[in-house]
Amino acid sequence: MVNIVHINLNARGGSERLTLAVIRALKEDNDMDIDIDLTTLQKPDVHKIEETYGKTGLMAVRNINRVNIIPSIENVQLKKKYDLIINTHGDMFPFSQKDFSKDNAITYCHFPLAKYLIDVENEEYARLIYGQRFSDMVEYKKHLHLARNAYIDMIRNSTVLTNSEYSRKAIYKTFKIDSTVLSPPVDVDLFRKAVLFS
Repeated sequence: MVNIVHINLNARGGSERLTLAVIRALKEDNDMDIDIDLTTLQKPDVHKIEETYGKTGLMAVRNINRVNIIPSIENVQLKKKYDLIINTHGDMFPFSQKDFSKDNAITYCHFPLAKYLIDVENEEYARLIYGQRFSDMVEYKKHLHLARNAYIDMIRNSTVLTNSEYSRKAIYKTFKIDSTVLSPPVDVDLFRKAVLFS
């Protein structure tokens, strides 16, 4: 059983396209019968996903067995035991579990942005991952400290993939962790049509 972790598929950008491609690769492109769950902060809007990614996006979402909607990153302990957890939004989503290892957790980090946002105490980022605004500065800083620790644990205790040599160098500079470059899926037909019909 595999758990895919992503902040919110409804944003419908590059990391969401990557997430859907990972689901398709696990479910459709092999002969293994793999159960896939999704852990996210917001329920996927199937109509928006189909509108953006077409039938391939819709089929990927339909291959999800269960959606675990969590209110924030605070104290998340998954009820199920997964063989593999893949965080496809590792640049923004500091999702870590006590039993994470390089054998059972993969983090796709587009760029180590969360570390920067935490370090500069970005309020909008804190609201995004905790689902609330903090009026008490002591509580706010405590939560940022927890997010920082979760992010560092996630990066250090998982196999880290990234999308470019530039990002690999940034991850190494930030964490002294060597990641593996795995280029994200690109819809070349979209670009081909744009060039042919321009």
